[in-house]
Amino acid sequence: PPGFGKTSIAVAINHRLLKQRQCLVCFVSFRGVHSIKQAINRIKIALKKSICREKQHDQMALRQLVQSLPRPTLIVLDNAEDILSPDSKSQDSSFDSIVKDIITSNKAIKLLITSRVRYQPLDLTVTDNEVGGLHEESARSLLIQLCGKMSKANATQIVRLCGFVPLAVCIAAGIIRYERINPTTLIQAFRRDGLVTMETSSPRLPPEQRIMTLIKTAIQRLSPKLQEAFWAFSLFTSPFTAEDGAAVVGAQNVFQVQRELASQLHARCLLEVDPVHGRFSMQPLLSQFGREYSNSSPKVRNSLQARFSWHFLHLLSDNLKQSHNGPEAHLSFVNFTNFEWFHLCDAFRLSECLDSSQLRNLRSMSII
Repeated sequence: PPGFGKTSIAVAINHRLLKQRQCLVCFVSFRGVHSIKQAINRIKIALKKSICREKQHDQMALRQLVQSLPRPTLIVLDNAEDILSPDSKSQDSSFDSIVKDIITSNKAIKLLITSRVRYQPLDLTVTDNEVGGLHEESARSLLIQLCGKMSKANATQIVRLCGFVPLAVCIAAGIIRYERINPTTLIQAFRRDGLVTMETSSPRLPPEQRIMTLIKTAIQRLSPKLQEAFWAFSLFTSPFTAEDGAAVVGAQNVFQVQRELASQLHARCLLEVDPVHGRFSMQPLLSQFGREYSNSSPKVRNSLQARFSWHFLHLLSDNLKQSHNGPEAHLSFVNFTNFEWFHLCDAFRLSECLDSSQLRNLRSMSII
């Protein structure tokens, strides 16, 4: 189920291996990936290689990239559930083919795949580890670490209401820490919202329903301005910059996004921040909830989607124009498209939200 920390475990393994310098690590997020072509491109981009110009099938080009890796490497394929789901555009056998190609092309390669759905490849031996909820003591420790001291009785009630799910515990801690409310008040609010107290070690609510109920509670406690920012950021299927966030929210400057919006959502554990690369991202389940919740306000949703489309298609137009100004500019354009490829795909998908004048402007720039 979502929210149990599969990605967190994969990231921790990534950091530990890098610190120990045992091998190279290539971390590939499959968030929003539904086809084999998207999967191959994302792996290639993560390997920091530009898309091959040779007239080869993408999978053959990927095989050559894997063969060229100089030393033992761990490739992490994170959040692979979309490409493995029954309604995906790809077939399981095609994904099996990619996995088999990677492993057989270089014996020094190891694969770590995280997914909400079980992956059972054909003709391949895998070690299957299911990630479960935290032990009660560990869940209490996480809660107290995030929001400070509280009584053992209150901490126990909160983590039980959260079903011992790490994401749920983090969101509960964010509410307590940011709103500075008494834990007893939060327990009462959770009960009103349907998170019944558990009398046994197993939740009465299914984990995903429990998390969704808690997320709904957390979003309803936001101000209208923060709710709209949450909806806007949920449109991004890949990490985004403060400039991107400002364009979609309609903020006057990036400082408003960083100091007023992103920082408050981060304090509530509703947004993740990468201080090294200066980018923001949202946990997939939170993104899913944000997109579904925004459907209740079509006017706001359409406005946000139109801003998203216009921003990234306009960036594409600027980069296309600049790419004709010499080799360095062309290389800059290649880097831009590699890094923003998935945002651009989303922008084209959402371009139907643009009004007629915006569409005419984009067509005149030979964008769509």
